[in-house]
Amino acid sequence: MLSKTSKLHDKFCEHQLLVPLFFAVVISLGIQFSTVIPILLVFLYVSLFNKNYLFGLIITLPLYDAHFTSLPFSLSKMVFVIIIIVLVVDLRLKKIELRKNELFILLLIFMASIGAVVAIFNPQLIFIRDQVQNELLFETLPKLLFILLLFFTMKSNEKYIIKKQVINSARFVTFFIITLSINVLFLKEIFDFVRFSVFNVGPNFFAVFTLVLLPFVLYVFYTTENKKMIIVSLVALGAVAYILGTTSSRTGVLILIFGGILSLLMLSRLHKKRTYIIIGIGALGVLAIIFLPYFQNLLVRVTQQSQLSNLVGMLNGRYELYQSSFRLILQRILIGYGGSKDTAIILLHNDIGIPQVAHSIYLEVLLQYGVYGTIIYTFIYSNLLSNFTIITSKRFYQEYTWQIPVYISFFSLLVAGILLSINFRDIYIFLLAFVLVLPSIQKKGA
Repeated sequence: MLSKTSKLHDKFCEHQLLVPLFFAVVISLGIQFSTVIPILLVFLYVSLFNKNYLFGLIITLPLYDAHFTSLPFSLSKMVFVIIIIVLVVDLRLKKIELRKNELFILLLIFMASIGAVVAIFNPQLIFIRDQVQNELLFETLPKLLFILLLFFTMKSNEKYIIKKQVINSARFVTFFIITLSINVLFLKEIFDFVRFSVFNVGPNFFAVFTLVLLPFVLYVFYTTENKKMIIVSLVALGAVAYILGTTSSRTGVLILIFGGILSLLMLSRLHKKRTYIIIGIGALGVLAIIFLPYFQNLLVRVTQQSQLSNLVGMLNGRYELYQSSFRLILQRILIGYGGSKDTAIILLHNDIGIPQVAHSIYLEVLLQYGVYGTIIYTFIYSNLLSNFTIITSKRFYQEYTWQIPVYISFFSLLVAGILLSINFRDIYIFLLAFVLVLPSIQKKGA
């Protein structure tokens, strides 16, 4: 009996369409009926028995975590605990070696720790001293520990295992975007949003969390030989457009242009004829934005800003925030004001009376960590860019094509960071963990 059940389970796990569709539907039902139980069960099952989809579940987590705000602990924290326990168990008998990319993670831990110390002793932040300590101990360091554990676990696996995880996860992401758009449709009908948002996640972040997944959908479209999956990937592209229109996010448009064009440039070598299909869909999308009433709010938001001749108008109210941020940065450029998610809010409120974030990851890093933090991030990002140019070269392209959507997704997030404060957000942490481990896989050449 057990043998028969095991064979049925193995047969189920090998199904390339049914498994990702099943996971996507279960998670969407959890969102629709506001219950985390099916979502946690999916994570538990995948973590223990079918890690081929773990990457996809992790990078889509922020999109469904946003729907649960009444829990004593966030869904992300519960998932972190499950995965960290599983990763620790996986690593208990494996040899751990520290090399360059592992040192990058240790540098981030060093930066976060120094930032917390600076914040604790900064007179301007003295009344949030306890909050800073809690952030470091219960949010930032656990996330960095997660990166470290995930890094060592992935690096200890053979290359074909990681490749299989990314490919299967890309299929899951494709299905999930479709089911997510259905959830958005129902929620939009109930609450009648002008711009769709979910509780503590605004329209810009919701659009960003969705649009950074676009490279995985395009990867599926270009690499699959399954006709059904080709159709599914095209439907997913329509779902992405629907979510972009619902959120009316200019930052989402920026990511769509950057991630879409870069993905086409990198993946079109695989199947040039399919590129014409994507270009045709893109042209239809532009016409839809111009002429369909559904996209009118997005069109107005994009065209009004582009027609403004002065910088203040084009930045849509962010000019004062940027101006104040630069002024504050120059006052403490070496060590910054301290690492806390509320650092910029407090500083900008004290300086210009506007209690908002700096609306840029790069200004946030300079405000919180000063020059030392900027150097650490520049060092990491330049290395990742160098690795990306290597895998897209003629010599390595065919062997490492599966890594391209991971890199482009992360780079799209960095582009979004020009206008949004995403530092240490969950999706940033998740993607950073994966792009840091990829060079080690390349060098291992397993």
